[in-house]
Amino acid sequence: MKHFSFFVSIYFVILVTSCGGKHPSDLLRVGQAPLYDFPMYVSSGDGTIWKFNSDATKQVFVTGLNDPRGIAIDKYQNLYVVEFGTSRVLKFNLEKKIPEVVADSLQTPSVVAVDSFGDVYVNQEGAKNIIRVKDRKVVNSYTARPTAIAFGVNDIMLVGLFDIAKVLWGGLESSPSYTVQEPVMISTDGNGRVYVVEGTATNAKVYRFHQSEPTGVKIVADTLSGATSIAVDSVGNIYISEPGASRISLVTFKNELYFWASIVSPQYMAFTPY
Repeated sequence: MKHFSFFVSIYFVILVTSCGGKHPSDLLRVGQAPLYDFPMYVSSGDGTIWKFNSDATKQVFVTGLNDPRGIAIDKYQNLYVVEFGTSRVLKFNLEKKIPEVVADSLQTPSVVAVDSFGDVYVNQEGAKNIIRVKDRKVVNSYTARPTAIAFGVNDIMLVGLFDIAKVLWGGLESSPSYTVQEPVMISTDGNGRVYVVEGTATNAKVYRFHQSEPTGVKIVADTLSGATSIAVDSVGNIYISEPGASRISLVTFKNELYFWASIVSPQYMAFTPY
């Protein structure tokens, strides 16, 4: 892992230099999948967001939050977090760490996602819908609670509906779907492949699918303890938060499952986009 991080760092230096000093993520075309890598940010039940390095060491990013849940990071290095205890979404610049309230008075929010335009979306389990933060527009409504949101290739909206055990490829409830028990988190890798984690208390699974439709399904991890979130790095390693076991597990790109780090009540996680 250390050798890999070294070579990735070299790659980023070359890429930034070749782009005239601009950050690589600024050059992404709309709909293009970014490259995700460390540092990784993890919310925990003790009110802290942790910043993890590739060697599993961690530092406090911010603390004192009221039950932080879902996390997303945009291409401009802004971190968004759902503060479940206050029903709002906070924005932090990764360097300044000064909180800005970008949405409040929400109805039971839990997860947040950012599309390739930089628009931020948050769920409302209480209202059974998803809204766009900048104008509070309801973009989709459902008959069940949306508990997972992500954006795939070409900005396809991916939604998990908890009560009816469905994951949608498209924002509408009539969109193509796949049955997943208690879908609590959706993530994508650098190739746009889709990952879904079950939130069941025991024997939870992580599924992988093709980019734009619910096909090619493969179970990449199972026997997990109440998983809540996943994040995929630039080479396909999958990190899984298991609050039931107070740990983050790692599934390598070779499909080998390992313990990776201890953390009290890990909730949601997100890599930095490059």
